[in-house]
Amino acid sequence: MKKLHLFACFCLFAIAASAQPGARTDVKKNMDKQLVYFGHSWGSARWFSELDKTSLFDRQGVAIETGSFGFRATSPFTSWDSGILFPFGKVRAGLGLSFEKFILSSIQLDNSSAPLIFDESFRFDVLYAQFEVPLFPEARSAVSASVNLRGGYFNFSGVQRINLFGNDNASSNWFLSLAPVADYAIWGNFFVYVQPHAGIKFFNSQAVDPEGSVKHTIVSYGLNVGLRFDPSQER
Repeated sequence: MKKLHLFACFCLFAIAASAQPGARTDVKKNMDKQLVYFGHSWGSARWFSELDKTSLFDRQGVAIETGSFGFRATSPFTSWDSGILFPFGKVRAGLGLSFEKFILSSIQLDNSSAPLIFDESFRFDVLYAQFEVPLFPEARSAVSASVNLRGGYFNFSGVQRINLFGNDNASSNWFLSLAPVADYAIWGNFFVYVQPHAGIKFFNSQAVDPEGSVKHTIVSYGLNVGLRFDPSQER
């Protein structure tokens, strides 16, 4: 099913990329659209984590690994995403906010051959700036395609285990993502959009032990679908 979703997404993107200028005269040029959007995303993430001179704990606070070690994991995620984009010449720029729910059901310690049941879930709250480049900025078409670049800051909440993310007051958390976007005008100022995306998050924090550290590199990919609305477009 996941492959089918991605295939359908890329098909729509290819259709948008082939749209020719002049296809519609009753809509604004792609580069002139001001967009407010709301979408839902689902995907998968791979974790590459390193803990140095500290411990990893279970939910009861008992250490399950101590010292300097790493672990790997794969986790599904879902998210709700919203934001706004304003036109600046032939590009758009804006801000956005997303709430991402992750589930870590198991991890693989580097020094162990067997996976460890982990049973942890939490949320990342992501605030980002973004730039979007329409591929055919002068076109007037019901279907359009763009490339979207995001970067920003994230924080976490809902963690049950101490030290999984170290000392939150001494952490550095940032991310980057890149995504093609295809949208289609369904009615008036409303557009449905699909956005396959790939991104990377970097988390670096002091551990609960002052001399220790916790580092996570999280590589994710997924599919975002939702609605866009142009409040500046006349009906």
